[in-house]
Amino acid sequence: MTDLNVKKEYLNLVYTDCGKVSAGEKVKKLLAVPGTQYLIFGVILGTFPLLAQLGVLTSSFVFAVGNTMIYAIMAIGFCLLMGYSGLASLGTAGFVGIGAYIAYYFMQVYGAPFGIAFIVTVMISLFSGVLVGFISLRIEGIYLAILTLGLSEILRNTFISLKSSIKLDMSKVRLFGVKIGEEQVYLLILALFVLLLFITSNLIRSPIGRALLSVKNSTSAAQAMGINLMKYRVLAFVISTVYAAIAGLMYMMLLRNMTTSTSTLLSMATSESFCQGGAWIFFILLTQILSLLLPE
Repeated sequence: MTDLNVKKEYLNLVYTDCGKVSAGEKVKKLLAVPGTQYLIFGVILGTFPLLAQLGVLTSSFVFAVGNTMIYAIMAIGFCLLMGYSGLASLGTAGFVGIGAYIAYYFMQVYGAPFGIAFIVTVMISLFSGVLVGFISLRIEGIYLAILTLGLSEILRNTFISLKSSIKLDMSKVRLFGVKIGEEQVYLLILALFVLLLFITSNLIRSPIGRALLSVKNSTSAAQAMGINLMKYRVLAFVISTVYAAIAGLMYMMLLRNMTTSTSTLLSMATSESFCQGGAWIFFILLTQILSLLLPE
C-alpha cells in the first residue's frame, strides 16, 4: 500500500506540473518548430513590397531579395544532393536553363498559364533527375562531376541553338486567369521558397534523410542495412534538378530576359561555385542588398 501511494503521489505531481505550462513556454515551443520559423520569415519578407510602396524600401532592394531567394532555392537543392547524399554534380546551370526556357516557350510563345509551365518544368526536371541518377550508379566522385558538367554544357549549347536570347512579356503571363505583376512575382517566389524550405526541413529529418546520410557515409554499410542505393541516389538527383529548374523558371519571370551566351547563371562558373561552396553566392548577394540600403 505504501508503494502504491508513493506512485500515485508521483503521477499526480507529474501530471499537475504538465498541466501548468505557462503561456511563455508554449510560445517558445511553438517558435522552436522549424515550420513556424519559416512562416514568420516568410511573413517578414512578404511585407517588403508594401514597405517599398510606402517609400521605406526601394524597388531595387525588393528585386535583390527576390533574386537572392532564387539562388537560395538552387542552393537548397544542391546542398541536399551534395551534403546529404555525397554526390558531386556540376550540372546545376543546365537544369536552371531548362526552367528558364520552359518559361519562355510555354508562357511567351504558346501563351500557357503559369500553372502549366510549372507542371511541365517539374515533369521534365524529374525525367532529367532520374536519368542522371541512374548514371550515378555506375560512376562516382570526380567522374560524375565531369559527366554532369558535360551535360550542362550540352544543354547550354542546345539552348543557344534554339534561341540565344529570350525575353518574357509579363503582360502575357497568367496565374488563375489573372495578370502577374512585379509584386505578384516576388510573392510567388517567396511562397515557393518557404514551401521548399519546409519540405526540405521535414525531408532531412525523416527516414529518407537518414538513409541519404548513410549512403553518403558508407555505401557498403548502407547496403548491409538494406538501403536501396538506386532509390535514394535517384531521389537526391530528382530533388536537386527539380529545385534548380523551378529556380530557373522564377528567374526568368523576375528578370524577364536572358542571353544564353553571356548569362553567368547558365555558365560553368555557376555550377562550379555551387560545388565548391555556395555560401559565397549569398555573401555577394547580401553585399549587394546592403549596398542598396546604406547611403553612399
